[in-house]
Amino acid sequence: TTGNPMRHATLRGLAVMLLAIAAAPIPADAASAPTGNWLLEEIAGRRAIDRVQTTMEIRQGHLGGKGGCNGYGADYRVKGDTISIGAALATQMACDKPIMDQEQRFLQALEKVRKWRKEHNRLVFLDARGKTVATFRAFKRGA
Repeated sequence: TTGNPMRHATLRGLAVMLLAIAAAPIPADAASAPTGNWLLEEIAGRRAIDRVQTTMEIRQGHLGGKGGCNGYGADYRVKGDTISIGAALATQMACDKPIMDQEQRFLQALEKVRKWRKEHNRLVFLDARGKTVATFRAFKRGA
């Protein structure tokens, strides 16, 4: 068909731009930050001990919970899919060795976290290379 060639070029350019935007991954941001209540399922590929409730409550700028034996807390910052977790502070109670071992692995894993993503009702923490450090599932407090 005939018509305004400038209009057709503009419409083609607009269509290409819209397709590029639609195909681009949507980065995580503060609005989709990993806030909520989470229960640890795995640390570095090892299942968490079923009877040990390692929890994490994430609120704007702060995370904390129960490591299995001790309470812990840390500040964090999110920018897109990156997350920076500050040094965790924890109480110093003693528990059975398997619980203490898991808690120590968990706190050490937090130091390695550099990225995050949500997968349905799961939260995945990853290291700088993209390797899974810890996996959590969403849970309701008191449930």
